[in-house]
Amino acid sequence: MRRTLLLGGGAVLILLGIAAWQLGLFSSDPAEVSLAETVAAIAREEAELQDGDTAARGADDTTTPTTATQSTAEDETQSETETEADSRCVLETTFPAATGVGEAPTSAAELDGTWVVETGDQTFIGYRIDEILSGVDFTAVGRSSGVAGAITIEDATLTDASIVANLSWLTSDSRIRDDQMKTQALQTGRFPAACFDLTEPIPLPTLPAEGDAVTLTAVGEFVIHGVVQPHELPLDATIIGDRLVIVGSTTVALADFDIDTPSAPAVAGVSDTATIELSLVLQR
Repeated sequence: MRRTLLLGGGAVLILLGIAAWQLGLFSSDPAEVSLAETVAAIAREEAELQDGDTAARGADDTTTPTTATQSTAEDETQSETETEADSRCVLETTFPAATGVGEAPTSAAELDGTWVVETGDQTFIGYRIDEILSGVDFTAVGRSSGVAGAITIEDATLTDASIVANLSWLTSDSRIRDDQMKTQALQTGRFPAACFDLTEPIPLPTLPAEGDAVTLTAVGEFVIHGVVQPHELPLDATIIGDRLVIVGSTTVALADFDIDTPSAPAVAGVSDTATIELSLVLQR
């Protein structure tokens, strides 16, 4: 009897261990988004480009408009009837291409122009949500690099901003979680796009020293899960050479976007709020 109990208990522990690994309990999730880390990562990338004598950054961006689409067989076979989204928030939204100005601004007045989201490792949108597995708390993190958009600055005022993200690209440490996200919670199979549009202009302060943060609040609207909600998005921004770097995070209630709390047999509980994170690198 004792041996049976020990074997049975061992089997349970093994199953829990497998489930915990699949759900990301023992993985190292990305740190919370921060301007300092993004700036440091950009510096590392620039050093690697110089060391490897890599082709100049952004050569393709100067000629091709950017979108938030992904060219895969799965996306191509998705019918229009399977996609539900606000008319302003579609993956096929096309934004202007960067003009390749390539000049570092030296004052707030020199920020004027259209800044286009640049694809790369430091451009992404993602989520953080707390989960409970067998009484243990941990945070699930998913990120998508499928981000496109542009902002317009006129007379040292941010007058327009529109960002679209491909949520079907969301990737966490668990393939199981990512697959479930297509039919549960965000239901990315039906709502592959999310977006944020600015609704109020933002006066910009004096241009900071390179790498120093400027804190802003963007008043606008999120479209997530096909639902439009007004929201204030706190942001940190800086200039790195000829690029504009913007990062931010904010907490939202799932119910505000008609998102049902996801469930899985091995998960004891999931928070009813989530953190949205974004990191954007832009160039003119």
